[in-house]
Amino acid sequence: MFYKVMWLKIGKPHNPEVLTYKDTIYLPSKIILDIRRMTSISNGNLTDFYIIVLTLIRAHVDDEGRYLCIKQKQVFAVYELQIIVPPEFIDDGQSNQRIVHEGASLLLTCHVHGRPKPNVTWYYQSFDGQFQFLQDGNCVEESCALNLYNFTRHDPYIIECVADNGKSSRISKRYNIDVHYPPTLTTIIRTFGRSTSIDVLLQCTSEANPPGSVYWLYSDGEVIESEHHVYTIKNEHRWPNSSSILSFTVVGY
Repeated sequence: MFYKVMWLKIGKPHNPEVLTYKDTIYLPSKIILDIRRMTSISNGNLTDFYIIVLTLIRAHVDDEGRYLCIKQKQVFAVYELQIIVPPEFIDDGQSNQRIVHEGASLLLTCHVHGRPKPNVTWYYQSFDGQFQFLQDGNCVEESCALNLYNFTRHDPYIIECVADNGKSSRISKRYNIDVHYPPTLTTIIRTFGRSTSIDVLLQCTSEANPPGSVYWLYSDGEVIESEHHVYTIKNEHRWPNSSSILSFTVVGY
């Protein structure tokens, strides 16, 4: 009869715990015991039997272990329960927007937990928009680090941390990298001759991040204003370039 049945849990470190005996539930807040009386017909004979279902409510990692259904010291069923926890990133308070000065090292960290322990892989987005393998996660406990040395403006701007424990959906976290570097100046001089004058165009282009400001100076260091009766100044900005063209006309040469 069902009243001789006991559910037993053997968890770590192999301590047995009686969950139910007969119709008594020892952890009513965690367990539902469903006893179903069934009838079968064999060769015209009716036979009663019972199905005893043990249900765990809000399963937790502490519920992992071996579950045995026992009747009079005879084991009728054995279940190994493993609790799956999907990968989840732990908020470390760090922004996903990172600034690094060109030539410096870039350190990214990715904190993740789950059961089984997730594998972490780093990817970067190439300039064609595809994500490419960068390296496996360098992890200690739940913290995985990526250290890139001598980072430059030509390195990837988007780096992704991917966590996958093979038991649930993988998750990803993206970092947007903003590389700061000082201005590099390029100058061009153009002249256009006329019958009695020469038009002169001086172009100065600065490449920098954050974008720089280009302005013109007299020999004494005074700034040439854009609204000037001799000089015409036209400024253009197209990241990461800032360009300025100063033009004037020489008459009677």
